[in-house]
Amino acid sequence: MSASKVISFPCMGDVSRLIASSLAELGWQIKETRNTSASLAKGNRYLDELICLPARLTLGNLIEAAETGATDVVQFDSCGLCRMKAYWVLQKEVLRKLGFKTQVHPLRLGIRTPGDLKRIDPSLPLWQAWYGFIRAVRQVMATPWQPVQDNSGRLNIGIIGEIYTILEPFANNRLFERLGKMGCFIHNSMPIKYFVGYRLYHSKREDMLPDKLVEAEHVGHLIFPKNIGGHGNDSIAHLVYYALAGYDGVIHVMPFPCMPEATVKPVLLELASRYKIPLMSLTFDGQAGETGYITRLEAFVDMLQRRKIVG
Repeated sequence: MSASKVISFPCMGDVSRLIASSLAELGWQIKETRNTSASLAKGNRYLDELICLPARLTLGNLIEAAETGATDVVQFDSCGLCRMKAYWVLQKEVLRKLGFKTQVHPLRLGIRTPGDLKRIDPSLPLWQAWYGFIRAVRQVMATPWQPVQDNSGRLNIGIIGEIYTILEPFANNRLFERLGKMGCFIHNSMPIKYFVGYRLYHSKREDMLPDKLVEAEHVGHLIFPKNIGGHGNDSIAHLVYYALAGYDGVIHVMPFPCMPEATVKPVLLELASRYKIPLMSLTFDGQAGETGYITRLEAFVDMLQRRKIVG
């Protein structure tokens, strides 16, 4: 394997540690990234504001990785209807125009992953790429599921929406941390274990009530039988699930201007009204606006608490 390669990848919350350890086990030198206002500013400078926030944040990560000596960077390729499948193409062109020699490699999830890893470093034996991939998947699947919900009297709030914005604290303005400090139980509808397990094995999840989830997915399919792209279909089904499971409220998280989540937003509002579950939608565009954001969260939590008391 090439000892001169320095590999980096975009930051994505706690998932970054798992990615870093998995890539390091292949014998590569790893350079981790993190999201800051400076990295977002770099991404904003070279991508139009109508390209979604995750694209701009991850571009900032890759630029900073290239600036600090990364020879190769990895970007996830969703291969689906979401614009994420084009991130690496745009980012590769930006790095080239900025004069960096850093190579950008798409990484697809599934049977093609080992081949994509080998293309990063042709000297990597294919068996080792397969071993590293399988080991990483097993690590993900070994992580514990979240509790189904909290029965201690705390507010139960479900989080639905686009996966990157849910998992990356910088992108969602530390939403989970803030709600936790307000005494809420927060259930993440898009944990990485569900994403990987469902994509590879169509595995059943243990952090949701199975009968309620099946019913919710059936309702979601009747309302929107076509694949919207991204996690739009999931958002519909998960909103219905949280209503059926007796959650106190739901927060819909999306990056500006995410097309799949924007498409389902009117559907979510109609369903929230039908199932009588409070819904708050948060759209993140990288702007600070912290005071108004915190005020909205506090008002939503206060409303849920009053509603719970009244019954």
